[in-house]
Amino acid sequence: MYSTQFNGSTVTVLCVEATDGDYGLLELLLSHECHHWRRQQQTQHDIFNASIGERLVSEGLASYFSQEIQPGRVSRKE
Repeated sequence: MYSTQFNGSTVTVLCVEATDGDYGLLELLLSHECHHWRRQQQTQHDIFNASIGERLVSEGLASYFSQEIQPGRVSRKE
């Protein structure tokens, strides 16, 4: 998943093949990315390019969020 510019707007591209057809993983991925989107809306700076520390915090919070709203799901196949 990544964001890019298209026709003057920021768009997000979701590479579904990363989930290998597992809808549970897709739901985790979407909730993770929705957390990033909402957090970015509430800040005055780019949460992905501010610093490595900011990036680590962003990824940790988004991972925790997706696990909290979908308990019992794992982010990797065992």
